[in-house]
Amino acid sequence: MEVRELTCIGCPLGCQLTVTMGNDEIKVEGNTCPRGEAYAKKEVTNPTRIVTSTVRVEGGTIERTLTVHLREKRQKFPHF
Repeated sequence: MEVRELTCIGCPLGCQLTVTMGNDEIKVEGNTCPRGEAYAKKEVTNPTRIVTSTVRVEGGTIERTLTVHLREKRQKFPHF
């Protein structure tokens, strides 16, 4: 069995969720509304969040900060 801890983003409460996966079953605990369970199941089976950051551009005509994000889905590593 694999256990993951998530913070729900389905509503403003931000519930702390515990998701247990095993035997073709996903169990969600800690949610206070149905949106939390739906979010947790979706996040552990098909994550869709996009990682965004900013980078400073140097040496151009205008020094500025640009927003960047990953173009393709990155491989998950066990330690993340």
